This record gives sequence, C-alpha cells and structure tokens, in this order.
Amino acid sequence: MKSSIRLFLASLIATSSLPTAHAGQDSSRRLIGVPSDIPQLIESRATSQPIISNSSTSRVFPAGLSSDELNDPLIDQQWHLLAPPEEIAGTGLLASLATPLQLDSVVVAVVDTGILATHLDIGKLLPGYDFVSNIVAANDGDGRDSDPMDPGDWVSMIDINNGSLATDCAVSSSTWHGTAVAGILAADTNNALGITGAAPHVQILPVRVMGRCGGTVADLIDGIRWAAGLDVQGTDINPNPAQVINLSLGYSGRCDSPMQNAINEVRAAGAVVVTAIGNGANALRQHAYSPASCDNVIAVAAADREGNFASYNNYGSDVDILAPGGVPGAGLTTLDDGGSQRARNDSVYTARYGSSIATPLVSASAALMIAANPLLEPHHIESLLFNNGRDVSNSSLCKENTCGAGLLDARLAVHAAATTDVRDLPEEDALSSSGGGGALHPLALLLLMILRQGRVLKVAKFMQHSCGKLTRR
Repeated sequence: MKSSIRLFLASLIATSSLPTAHAGQDSSRRLIGVPSDIPQLIESRATSQPIISNSSTSRVFPAGLSSDELNDPLIDQQWHLLAPPEEIAGTGLLASLATPLQLDSVVVAVVDTGILATHLDIGKLLPGYDFVSNIVAANDGDGRDSDPMDPGDWVSMIDINNGSLATDCAVSSSTWHGTAVAGILAADTNNALGITGAAPHVQILPVRVMGRCGGTVADLIDGIRWAAGLDVQGTDINPNPAQVINLSLGYSGRCDSPMQNAINEVRAAGAVVVTAIGNGANALRQHAYSPASCDNVIAVAAADREGNFASYNNYGSDVDILAPGGVPGAGLTTLDDGGSQRARNDSVYTARYGSSIATPLVSASAALMIAANPLLEPHHIESLLFNNGRDVSNSSLCKENTCGAGLLDARLAVHAAATTDVRDLPEEDALSSSGGGGALHPLALLLLMILRQGRVLKVAKFMQHSCGKLTRR
C-alpha cells in the first residue's frame, strides 16, 4: 500500500550482506536486493521422468491434498506450506489446494533479476522481457530486449577497480534471485524433483529489471507497467498481462509520483501488486523503503518458524501482512544454481531467508484466490487476505505495531475467495459509481471484469453458477 534509489533484492542468500541502498531523488536511482546468507546447496535427487507434464491445461486438485500425496523429494523441508497446528507459522497453502482451481489461468509476474529457464524444476514460463537498460549492469551484451533470462549478476574487484559499475558496489557472486523467488512461488510439482511451488501450475511471467549491482527505478517502473499489459515505449504490449505482480526488491526512500502512478495504473488494470518490506531492520518512519511505502500495494514482512516478526525486517506502519521468510541457518528451500558467475545449469536447491522469500507466498495466495474466484479485484484480494490473517505468536516483537494483519493464512483466504459473493465485499470509489453515481449495471460490471482480467472463458464458466448475482448493492 505504499518507490528507492537503488533496487535491492529483498531476500537473499544466506552470510554475506549486500550493500545498503542510498537515498536519491530521481527515477534513475538504483535498486538493489538485500541478501541474507550464502546458501548451502541441496542435492537435487532428480529423476529423468517427470510424472506430471507441464502441458496440463486444466489442473484440478483433489480435496484433502497433503504432502503425502506429492512425490517431490524435498517436500518435507517445505514447512511453510503446511497449516497450524502442525506448523504454527505455516501458510496452509497445501491445504488451500483442496479448493478446485484452474491455476494455469492465472499469470504471476516475477519482476526481478531474470530467471533460469534451464532449471529442471522451474514451473510454467511465459515469454517475458529484459528491462535492464545499462549494458554493463545487464551483463548480457546489450540493453533492453525480449530475453528475460538471468546471465548472472556477480561483481568482481576488476569491475570495481575499472569503474565500470557504481563506486558503492561490493564484490559478490551471482544471486540467481529471480529463480529463487519463482521457485518459492511456482516450482513444478509432483514431478519427482526437488520441491513443489506454493501455487503450482500458475504461469510465471519473468520480467528482468535488475542486473549487476541492482537496477534503476526507471527500469523497475517500466517493468511493472509492461507486466500488467500497459504500454511501454520501445516495446510491444505484453500479450499475457499479469493478475499478480511480485516485487521481491526495493530501494531507500518514500514512494514518489512516478512510482505511485505506475502502481495506480497497474492496479486499475486489475493487477495485485505484492512487494517486500526489506531486510534492513530499520524503522520505516526514519528510513523509508519502496515500493513498500506506496499506496495500493501489499507490503510483506517475514515471519520465523515460531510465528514471530523476524528481527531482520524493516518495521513500521507500512507492513501489511507477515508470511514465512525463515531466519539465518533455517531458510526456505528453493531453486538455485551452483555458478558463482555464469550459470552451471546444475539444477540445485538452496535454503534462503528474507522478506523477498516471504513475498512470493503472498503472491501465490493471491493467485489461488483469483483461480478460485475470477471476479475478485485487487481491493477484494487485499480485504480477504487481511481479514483472514492470524495472530502472531508474540505481539511484543511487533515493533511500532508492525505486524499488520498478522500471519498469512492462505487456507482461510482462498476458502473465503471461493465462497464470497463479490457484492458483499468492500468497493472502491472507482467501481462503486458510474457517471452520476449510480451502481454499475450487471452487464457493465461483467464487461469490466473481462477487460481487466482477460479471463473471458473463466468468467463465463463462473457465471453459470453466479447468474443474477452480479448487480451491486
């Protein structure tokens, strides 16, 4: 519900920290992600014969789905997908899959460092875009192009000494951050490989906005707008607009007009924007962090396995909700690559922690809610997520009332999405009146949903069970 200078990854790898963001004023400032520790690689135990094909077009999960029904060998490490009382901080995302869903009708943009399409456990990828405009930072031989793959974002001492990158950059290995975020969100499932995604079979839209030493706010704004299907000069319109935009990144400073305008535009286009609160352990009233400080976003902080506000989070009133993000030495298992510079394409796994790891769990929940009820709009998603949050274990750790709606409970939120009539949910001013202030006509509402969400067939199917219920009260 709330722009930074230098984009930082908001999650990260697990013992060396990244440089802190520096304040700035214009939309060319740099963004950087904030890593946690150096990850320990986990053996993949891959098999050559996946059980479930990625070509499935209407995946409906059976009631009562549990980890026992999945053959992903690292599922036992994914405590964050379980529900209380088995896991006090668990999201209940596995349980929420008991609701019949067409997840492959939902597009989630991962706006990040790009992605490794070569990882054997990556989910369903759509054609994306690379918005990194600086050729040196892009590290792929050119500036913006239609290839969102991650070439690596390492920084060497040579780079620093020859002045090819900013003077405040630090020597670091490639993070493969976008791939890690995408793995938490939507790794392939039940394929006898590694892990399962929180929202398996959603379509991942990779949008690259960060390279070596981060990225710029200007590139981020264009990436956000393109992800939602809006016009961006010099590029073709994205034919697969995202219903959910995941921003596991941020920069120092309050949300300024260019960023807020972009957020408002994509929300008006029907996209839910989910962003990380950042890992600096800073008071946000003194050290603002964006896009988390913007209006019309869902700002996510990390919780530890005991259901408490993680000590590394930034804290303040901008926090909207908590989701599992792990702690040093006990992160969440996700996709990785063993290359410290260029990718080895070895399809390994690692444990990471941070608010950028928590963020895709909320994005996954939003995607499940949309799959369950395609008539939901961004403000409906927020309302249902926040109203179904659970209490944290120790509220005294919520500095300056920073725990927002509490712990994410996807199980309750998805059930509420599937069973709630949109007429009973809060309305935004832009949707509650038309012209002289009257309620929208049912056909006008349906047309609005189709234009905004791009789900003609899904809406038509939903209408078979909701006929006569589309007028607003």
